[in-house]
Amino acid sequence: MLSKLKRKLISYTANLKKSILHISATVDAQPIKQILLIALIVTVLVESFNRRSVFGWLITFTDNPLMFIYNFLIILMTLSVGLFFKRKYFLFLLTSMIWIGLSVANFTMLGYRTTPLTFIDFQLFQSVATILKVYLSTFKIILFAGMIGIAIIFVLYTYRLFPKVAVKLKHAILTSLFTGILMVIVFNVSMKMDVVSNNFGNIAEAFQSYGFAYCFATSIVDRGINKPEDYSPEIVDGVLQTMDQDTSPSLSQAIDDPITIDTSELSDTTMMEMINTRANDFLTNSPYAKQYPTQSGPANIIMIQLESFIDVNHLVDYTFSENPTPNFTQLKEDFSSGFLTVPTIGAGTANTEFEILSGMSLDYFGAGEYPYKTILTESTVESICYDLDELGYHNHAIHNNVSTFYSRNEVYPMLGFDSFSSLEYMNNVTYNPLGWVNDAVLTDEILGALNYSEEQDFIFTVSVQPHGKYPDVPVDDTQFITVESHNDIDMDEILRVQYEYYINQLYQTDAFINDLLLELIDYDEPVVVVLYGDHLPSLNIEDELLDNNDKFQTEYVLWGNFPMVDIDKDLSAYQLSAYVMERLGYANGILTKFHQTSSQLPSYQDELLLLQYDMLYGDLNVYAGVNPHPIKPMTMGYQPIIIENAEIKGDVLVVTGDSFTDWSKVIIDGVIMDTLYLDTNTLLVPFETLESATVLRVGQIGNKDLILSQSDNWIINKEAE
Repeated sequence: MLSKLKRKLISYTANLKKSILHISATVDAQPIKQILLIALIVTVLVESFNRRSVFGWLITFTDNPLMFIYNFLIILMTLSVGLFFKRKYFLFLLTSMIWIGLSVANFTMLGYRTTPLTFIDFQLFQSVATILKVYLSTFKIILFAGMIGIAIIFVLYTYRLFPKVAVKLKHAILTSLFTGILMVIVFNVSMKMDVVSNNFGNIAEAFQSYGFAYCFATSIVDRGINKPEDYSPEIVDGVLQTMDQDTSPSLSQAIDDPITIDTSELSDTTMMEMINTRANDFLTNSPYAKQYPTQSGPANIIMIQLESFIDVNHLVDYTFSENPTPNFTQLKEDFSSGFLTVPTIGAGTANTEFEILSGMSLDYFGAGEYPYKTILTESTVESICYDLDELGYHNHAIHNNVSTFYSRNEVYPMLGFDSFSSLEYMNNVTYNPLGWVNDAVLTDEILGALNYSEEQDFIFTVSVQPHGKYPDVPVDDTQFITVESHNDIDMDEILRVQYEYYINQLYQTDAFINDLLLELIDYDEPVVVVLYGDHLPSLNIEDELLDNNDKFQTEYVLWGNFPMVDIDKDLSAYQLSAYVMERLGYANGILTKFHQTSSQLPSYQDELLLLQYDMLYGDLNVYAGVNPHPIKPMTMGYQPIIIENAEIKGDVLVVTGDSFTDWSKVIIDGVIMDTLYLDTNTLLVPFETLESATVLRVGQIGNKDLILSQSDNWIINKEAE
């Protein structure tokens, strides 16, 4: 049976090779027509996948014919490389498969998120691979892996089938040269006619407007910040002098009085009644409402980045059986708030995070770039953490997901964090139906970090619970909030299921907000809490579905456990930290002061670009040539892992101590052991017989057995030590 199959395979291969040779001999006389036809076919397929439509290529051609031609030329240029090699037909096939494979990957990703495929996604793959199971079933993962495997086998199989042919160097050079010249001409004409841009403010729309090949190619070569034409030490110094001369606030119009008020008499009232009473009394009676405060100490600052969090009441076509965000809605009415323009939609949490922490705009970075995977791998960046360092703050980050997600365990030291509590350091963790950690765990984590540190704290928290991909079928029988559309034709059953899952997750995150603020109202130190959404959910929400008509806007609220002046102001994400600092009377940091003093100037954006370039890629003129921000020796967790005792009881090694979690593992002589977590004070290692003086540690173990942190050494036999 096997020999018969083998004979058929040999016969099939021989016939296929003959056919390829015949076709090659027929068309080789006209190589230019041949490569033009292949490039056109590939362009049509790529654009159809990009538009997610059989006739997507035609839409691109009619909407923007110059860019359709430019995309064709890009693909033609990559194909022309094959003309320089004897196995040109194999290279034509390989190049075509790569382009089509990328467009299929983009087609697939757009089914799960709003952001198209860019080159940076391949760099991010390792850090986000752990969440693939949320987006893809095991069957789909196996299917995609199988398809990739088949494609690789096919390429290897066809390598020797395609014949070697003589290289016609003249044709190769002329084709590449002529294609390159045409690319320059078409691109320059497109720029002059304003039908293309090399700065993608909205990357999803850019892929639709400018084509997949151009946008993906741009994402490969476009990194960092381009040097401004007028960049010089003198220009940078002029910007700094302007900032020093103008000390009047421009992001806000009032500074608040962080005074702790005794609320014990209000203990029987609701949270909103308590904070409304105090705020109203302050606004009515306080003489400090419009002047800088005299205070005994600085306020703790807690910033909470809420995953995919919006007030869904802004959706114009949908109504809900109950408000999914009652606490956030009330907070917006009673405290400083506004719309927050973020750099991403449906995904890209780390980029909103970067703008918030650094005060830098992503508009000036490369297309689809994630600074967490580029500049922050090699350089520190001025941030609110470094600014607050100067005021004696302790900077702590919290995220109820794994530490390696977006490489935060490596990036946060470059942003000035002193410590970081990720999922691996949390107890009492519960999960939602998709496997994301419920945000309720963050209340104890925030309070624990706040109480543990002796300094004033900056606590930056990133939530995760309402994260997509949202299910196509019901997965939670405890949901109780339903959604109705004013246009039932537009809301099919799958969309209804996705929305109802999402809004019920929002409700739980909103409850976490309420629980946290209830705990902080009577905290014995001043506390400011900043709440904001990182981006809209990946539910294909367009501008016309929102009453604010902008899908790049979320919202923020500024709350304090002391009376604060109510100021409603819309901001960009890169302005928020400077705004919070200003409300507390702080002006530390160059970008902080720049946003506070220059945001109303006509030259604001040009000068922001200038400062960002100088700080990251220029001569560091703003710092007199020396980066003043050292990499922080960041610790993991806000308290150390401690071993108090380790002894063998029967066939079990019992390790007792403190700060253990489900991710704690006993490490014996450098080997990570199978460990049973019993409780926060006890770990068990079964069936281990230890020699005296064996070195033992407890470590927090991340993905792929990454040791995030460890306890001090413990010697089993103390006398032997």
